[in-house]
Amino acid sequence: MSLFKDTVKADVKNVFLNADEFSDRHEIDGVEIVCQIDTDIIDPKGGSISQPLYGVFANTITLYVSSEDIEKPVEGQVLRLDDRRLSVRQVKDEMGIYVITLEENDS
Repeated sequence: MSLFKDTVKADVKNVFLNADEFSDRHEIDGVEIVCQIDTDIIDPKGGSISQPLYGVFANTITLYVSSEDIEKPVEGQVLRLDDRRLSVRQVKDEMGIYVITLEENDS
């Protein structure tokens, strides 16, 4: 592995997912894990990523978590985040951090 990749891997928990800096502890599927939650989701084409349909709205959040802390979820899987049950919409591995888009229906 290159020096850069080694540095990024070390920075995942020491910088990006550091509970004393940017991140917080949340319960994911019954296990307390340091992660980041982003509820300010904007579609790159403009507007909100959540679209209303027949009076039902999808609350969308993005979860950032170390790939070492959880098994990679799959699209459609139900994930428990604290006291919420959310559906996995998308998962990306960004150099050791899973970027997980989650949705829950609301009316």
